[in-house]
Amino acid sequence: MNNTGNSQIKSLIQMGVKLPTGNQDHLTGSGATTLSTSIQLAQTHIANAKDWSWHASAGALWISGGGLLNSIKNDWVFYGSGGINWQATDNIALKIQLESHSAIYNSSTEELGNTTGQLVIGLSAKISPSTVVDVYFTEDVVLHSSPDIGIGLAIHRSISRH
Repeated sequence: MNNTGNSQIKSLIQMGVKLPTGNQDHLTGSGATTLSTSIQLAQTHIANAKDWSWHASAGALWISGGGLLNSIKNDWVFYGSGGINWQATDNIALKIQLESHSAIYNSSTEELGNTTGQLVIGLSAKISPSTVVDVYFTEDVVLHSSPDIGIGLAIHRSISRH
């Protein structure tokens, strides 16, 4: 990580549209249109703590009519996340993040009708100048709101044109 002394907070507003595709009867599509908006904040270099950074986001999702569970679906879902990163070496970063969203369905079951919460703990390893491998584990901190534990692997490769 290159510390330029820049500790300002960067922000991004993101908006999205998902159109209904696939076939909901074959479980290849939801049958609903969704609109989303979010704000994301990040500080890549914290003053006096050059190896630490943080990020946070909050947003809202509107789900149109349609879909297999339309009769119990909430029209609005709110979500957010926040995390911190520690750049342990030039090639290794440790990360921790908390994610949550409001209930998508109006249901009396814990699994469908409650707010969710997941803790994500991971490691990013730069294995070449253009390739980073992420390994992470997830845990449901709000019980019965998501899988008890998850394991993930992601490979990111930058392609540059000269």
